[in-house]
Amino acid sequence: MPLDPNTTKDWRLEPDFHEPYNTWCSSKREPADNAALIKAIDPMINRHLLRFEAQDRAALRPKAKVLALQSMNRYDPKVANLNTYFSQQLQKLNREYNQRQQIIHIPENTNYERQRIISKASEMETELGRPPTTYELSDSIGMAPGKVERIMNLGNAITHGAFDMDDDEGGGPLLPAVATPVEFKTVVDLVYPDLNPKDQLIMEHSYGLWGKRKLAPAQLAKKLGVSQATISLRKKHIQQQMDKCVGLLR
Repeated sequence: MPLDPNTTKDWRLEPDFHEPYNTWCSSKREPADNAALIKAIDPMINRHLLRFEAQDRAALRPKAKVLALQSMNRYDPKVANLNTYFSQQLQKLNREYNQRQQIIHIPENTNYERQRIISKASEMETELGRPPTTYELSDSIGMAPGKVERIMNLGNAITHGAFDMDDDEGGGPLLPAVATPVEFKTVVDLVYPDLNPKDQLIMEHSYGLWGKRKLAPAQLAKKLGVSQATISLRKKHIQQQMDKCVGLLR
């Protein structure tokens, strides 16, 4: 359906992007819709990555796509053209790049905060009848999930790749390996918030996210009070969500 000229007459958005932007805005913004938008704006994203070295561009590209997609929810075509808007939004890549070049220093009060996290987690487990997810815990103590992760990991790098716990049914690792820690973290950031609390815990303990101890399927089933078959089914559901995001990022 052609765009109404009256709709676009005040737009500062580049004409080449009118159609894909309007189509995306009118969609349900499901993975296929997001993928179509990303495909349209991909050349512009690549131009903004040129300020990084080739190997850094490859590592940061998935994050750049997610930043671009997330920023489109706030984009107003009447205020700025897309190139200028992305110049501002993708500055966050500099912070991402710099953080990964620095050694993480553990502050003096880390042990105190770690004990506070552990104590609150134990209290919430009693209240909920299950372990709290990292998001629930971070909300309760007023601490960002990333900070909870840094404290509980005590500076250790986040694990990345496929689930390395085999299901007892012999299904093998369930999630596809990703290329880099940056890409893995990006996929986690996209998938994790939309999972229900039990699926979040399954993901946390399967990967060792946010300082959580890795658990085998039998241990997870016991911890969550469900069968191992249920754990297997939920991990397959998580796999499907991760697959969609990995496809979007490449």
